[in-house]
Amino acid sequence: MEYITSIIIIILAAVVHAGFQLSVSTLTLMSGHSLGKQQSLQRLNGLITYFIFGVILMTVLLLVAGVYGVGVILYHDVSTILLWAAACAELTVIGVVVWLFYFRPGGGTMLWIPRLMAEFLAKRCKKTASGSEALSLGLTSVVGELIFLIAPITAAAVAIAGLPMVMQISSLVMYVLISILPLLIVFMIVRRRGKISLIQKWREDNKNFIQFMAGSVILALGLFIYVYEIIPTGGMQ
Repeated sequence: MEYITSIIIIILAAVVHAGFQLSVSTLTLMSGHSLGKQQSLQRLNGLITYFIFGVILMTVLLLVAGVYGVGVILYHDVSTILLWAAACAELTVIGVVVWLFYFRPGGGTMLWIPRLMAEFLAKRCKKTASGSEALSLGLTSVVGELIFLIAPITAAAVAIAGLPMVMQISSLVMYVLISILPLLIVFMIVRRRGKISLIQKWREDNKNFIQFMAGSVILALGLFIYVYEIIPTGGMQ
């Protein structure tokens, strides 16, 4: 029970991470182009596997870097409460931004990411034909949404840094598995010969709901951190 609050924060942060849509958008776009080129299902499954591995690799690197950074900061006698306050502030800002601006207005599911990044990913999706290219695309899809991901990764890193080593490793694995659940769902749909167009149509039809829920979970995580990590220590005193 000693670490239950930290585990809850890690789970919620992973759910927030899973709610962001760039990797899912990139994966569905890559899969659609591959099917349009009449590539075999076996080849497409291989590309998706490499893509997901790229997402996992970049997520692990970011989270490990975050935990290391937190450890360095704490080593210099910075109070943990300041780190929690920073994470809470990041989550609040990002939550409001997601509520208001995550999807661009109009049809489709265009996201508020830099235009150059969006164009780069779109071009790479069309040209991806090998495992290494799919791996690189997975890595890049995480980097492209880093402005949003930095908040849940910061919260998870602070929580993980306070756990024993064995729990740190298991918590990192748990975070990654939860964060890639939407990608695994897409993978299973493709393996069962489901239509990529149906996935995209569902995302378009429900983008307002996705945006509202993503922003709400982010704000809920910020509130949870404030109530259970900041208030019990007397706020910023």
